[in-house]
Order: sequence, then structure tokens, then C-alpha cells
Amino acid sequence: MIKYKSKLLAVLTLITSLLLTSCSNENEVKNYIASVDTTYLNSQLVDETENFNKYNIYMVGETHGTVGTFITEFELAKYFNQYQNVNDLLIETGYCSGALLNEYIHTGNEKLLNIVMKSTKGTFAYSNESANFYKSLYKLNKTLPENKKINLHGVDVEHVYNEAGLYYLSTLIPSDTNIPKEISTYITQLNSTLDREKGKVFIENLNKNIKKYNTQYKELLGESYPEFMASLDNINQAIDFYKDHNFDIREQYFTKNVLEKYESINKKCLAIFGGEHTVLSESNNIGIGKVGKILAEKYGTDSGGVASISLEYYRSHNRKSEERAKHLNSASGIPLAKKTEKDISLFKLNLKDEDKAIQTLAKGQQYAILIKNSPATTPYSEK
Repeated sequence: MIKYKSKLLAVLTLITSLLLTSCSNENEVKNYIASVDTTYLNSQLVDETENFNKYNIYMVGETHGTVGTFITEFELAKYFNQYQNVNDLLIETGYCSGALLNEYIHTGNEKLLNIVMKSTKGTFAYSNESANFYKSLYKLNKTLPENKKINLHGVDVEHVYNEAGLYYLSTLIPSDTNIPKEISTYITQLNSTLDREKGKVFIENLNKNIKKYNTQYKELLGESYPEFMASLDNINQAIDFYKDHNFDIREQYFTKNVLEKYESINKKCLAIFGGEHTVLSESNNIGIGKVGKILAEKYGTDSGGVASISLEYYRSHNRKSEERAKHLNSASGIPLAKKTEKDISLFKLNLKDEDKAIQTLAKGQQYAILIKNSPATTPYSEK
């Protein structure tokens, strides 16, 4: 009995500790959002407009799981929309997830947002602050004329192919059409949530069924057939990547998707990715052979080319899904913090800076934004 009571007390103590930690973090986030000042950053961005004018692709490289990241990126989305006529935002998510999120920021359909957010559990994207970023874009879009509204494009492989991926495919099926019996087994199962292994097997069999009965799929889908196949192609990219977890393969697909999307929209765009994808030169050890380097080689880093902005951090924290928050000081964040008293500051990088960490950063990016004292994100509150 004594041992049982001791174990029960230990469990209750742990639960209480976790609840207090959660509440503490949520309060910290609320206080940070209420107090953080973006005025200085916004004035710096406006002052830099003449220099930003010459670029066509604006890349932002983040460290995931930090509240200040989302605040900064929303300010950047507003700035580039207003001053550079950018309304196409490329994000590090799959084609299907990106399409659902894009529909959300145009319609406010919370079901779509919740489907995508729930499917990201276990990743950095699974946070209230990530969801609030999309909610902010929706609110912003409501204030914009049609030709200025922001559009989201998912350009990564479809990591959540078994959830958001299948759901998006199901939305492309006409609701008032008789489904041919040769393909009905697969069409009716699209609106299902499968585990990753069952999802992979289902997709493999769906590919075979489409190949065998392609005419029936074309007749059923009509004008949605190209969108269905583009979505499925992106899902197949993810299946290929996860087969051996080969990140070189993922980066090749990622780069291919970014290039195709940029060339198809044929105008200025903003790309928000993890920092390793946004380094423009192999001179920097981070990001050799990554998306940013390929874009820089193809379009250059001057007039008509690519500008890269690295988000740097000082005395901050980040969190992956429901894990414990971790301290976050980036290599350049410490020396940059000595140059500003502001919460969030923009820096034009200089290869001749006196600090070696900043010199190294300047080899791969033209700009940095320092985020100070940001708390970690909070795990997503599922609806």
C-alpha cells in the first residue's frame, strides 16, 4: 500500500509539474506577443525598399519552433506584399497541405486548417503559433483587394501524405457523379486517415489503379484531373523520400518544385523555409547543394535574382511539437545582439564585419534579422 501511494504521488507530482510548465509557457507566449515591438523592424524594411526593389525572389531562413519567427514572418509578408507587390508565398510544406492552407486563408474554413495542423503532430509545425500565422494571413487577405491577396504554395514533398494528402485528393472528386466500379474502391477510401505504412501501400495501389484505368479517372475527374495528378505526384515524391529517408532526394524534389512554381507564377515571390534551405553559396558550410544555392546559380544574387534573409536568435527558445523547449542562441545571434537594443532588428550583412560568425553568415545571405528573447511555441490545441 505504501509503495502504491508513493507511485501515485509521483505520478500526480509529474502531472502537476507538466500542467504548471504548460501554463507558464502559455503565459510567457502571451506576454511576449503583447510586448514585442515590430515598429523598428518595419521602419528598417521600408528604408531598405530601394535595395529590395531589384530582387525577384525573397528567401527567409528560419529556425523552427520559435514564437518570434512567426511574428517576424508575418511582418515580412505584409511588407513584401505592400512594397514589392508580392502575393505568392512559397512554404515548406507539401503540395496538398499548401493547397488546403491556401483555401483556408481565402475562405476562413477552420476545418481545413485543423486537418493540416493535426496531421503535423510530432513536428515543429504542430503549434498554436503556426496556426495563428495562417489565421493572421486570412485576416490580412480580408483587407486586401483581389489582385493583392496572398496565395500559399506548398513546395516540399507531401510529408503527411496519409492524412492531409489523402484528404485533399478526396476534395477533388465530384460529389454528384457515379463512380465507375473499376476505381470505386480507391476513390471511396480517399477520405480516410491511415497510418503511414498503410497510407504508403494505399498510394502504391492507387498509382497502379490509375495506370490501368486512366480513362475512367479522366472521365470522373474532368477538369480536376491535372490537379489530382499533380497532387499525387507530390505524394509520390514523399513516398520516394521516406523509403530510405534520403535527404538528398528530398532536396532534389524540393528544388525542382520551387523552380517549377516560381517559373509558373512568373513574378516576384517570398519563400519561407528552414534556414539550411536558404543559403545562397557553398562558401557557407550550411546548405551546400540546397535550394537557395541552386536558385542563386540560376538567377543570380543581384538584379532580378535572389535575396536571402537569415533569421538569427539570441536568448530565445524553440520547441518541436510537444517536446520540452530548448535554449536557442544562433552563432551570429550573439554578436548581432551587441549591435541593437531592439526586440527584432534587420541587418545588412558585411563580409568585412569584425566578427567571424557574421562574416560566415554574409557568405550565404545578404541580410539577417535578429530575434531576441523569444519563447518557444506552444503545442497545437486541436479542434
